[in-house]
Amino acid sequence: MAAVHPNYIKSSNLIILSMLVGLMSLAFAQEPLKTLPAVLSVIITILFLGVIAFLVRRGISWMKYVLLVVFILGLAALILLIIGKQHVRTGALVVNILQTLIQLWALIRLFTIPKSPGKVSFNK
Repeated sequence: MAAVHPNYIKSSNLIILSMLVGLMSLAFAQEPLKTLPAVLSVIITILFLGVIAFLVRRGISWMKYVLLVVFILGLAALILLIIGKQHVRTGALVVNILQTLIQLWALIRLFTIPKSPGKVSFNK
């Protein structure tokens, strides 16, 4: 297996951290996971982010665009949640903002990977 740029590994770790923070947000959930759709939603989200993290770790460069689209959709939902007059627990909101910042950091790492046609050593 060819060596991948260290930013792929770091971004993958950040995506996994984002998944764990997302799981932490379940503690602040307004409604517990009592219904099958709620449980399936959490499982599908975790699996989706897990697949993204795995493919990023493998050095699949186009995954940054998939993560970007997911990030934009999540950011739009977060903004609507903040400005909408819904009753949201402060803890859940803080966790969601933290998750968004972690994903932004992962995206920045992915988009700063240089395109290099030749072999590059990443031993630093």
